[in-house]
Amino acid sequence: MHFSKYFISLFTIGMLLSTVQLEAQQLPREQRNWEYINHDAFGTNYNPQTQINKRNVQSLELKWTYQILPVSQQGAQLLGFPSIAEGSMSPPLVVDGIVYIVLNSKMVIALDAKTGKEIWRHVTNFDSRNIENSYPLLAAYALGHTHGIYYIDGKIWLNDFGCRIRALDAKTGSVARTYEDLCKEIPLNSVRGFGIPTNSGYYAGGGSHPPSLYKKENIVIWGVGGASEGTWGGRAYEQGMDAETGKVLWRFFYAPPCGDPA
Repeated sequence: MHFSKYFISLFTIGMLLSTVQLEAQQLPREQRNWEYINHDAFGTNYNPQTQINKRNVQSLELKWTYQILPVSQQGAQLLGFPSIAEGSMSPPLVVDGIVYIVLNSKMVIALDAKTGKEIWRHVTNFDSRNIENSYPLLAAYALGHTHGIYYIDGKIWLNDFGCRIRALDAKTGSVARTYEDLCKEIPLNSVRGFGIPTNSGYYAGGGSHPPSLYKKENIVIWGVGGASEGTWGGRAYEQGMDAETGKVLWRFFYAPPCGDPA
């Protein structure tokens, strides 16, 4: 269902942008682009453009399609996963004539909005066997998927597998920044919990939503939840990190500690 929904959405974006691309490039940024899951940083889900409206929408026509390959043919090096969800359940982004899509395998693809031609692709490499040996996390990778990506300051931001954030150069697809070990607490075998102080549950290391960027202070804000709604549930939290160094500046836990941390 998700796959079909956003496969159709991708076709629609191709139709809209191909029809009015020349004029669109002259529009203000908030009208010509869709840079977040919900359009903008405030999540309004509203684009104020008026080029496509109730008087001309019936004139739109299909210009191109793009086929999403099965996970087995994507070339992603995802070892130790029982399964990865097929297709995409994330709305595409559109930035200055380029369409960005993220697949459930965390592959990111950039397409020319006018022709549908692939510009670049970023393939994720991740071995869950290693993280299961070094982190007290449950296998929240059993059905990997992602809900979205953000375009911020020339970079595509995504929450990668294994408590990891990546920012890709939007022009080339190369890795611009990586923040590792975001669920890690030292020592990992702490009697206070499984890697996070006073935690009696496990964390979902394959988070599905991208981080936000607080530009004023240059802080990356990232959240993680528990691996299930049952007894696995870790203490869900948000944390702020220095965007340059990745150093954790603060953490906010949604649930109180589970007993005496001593």
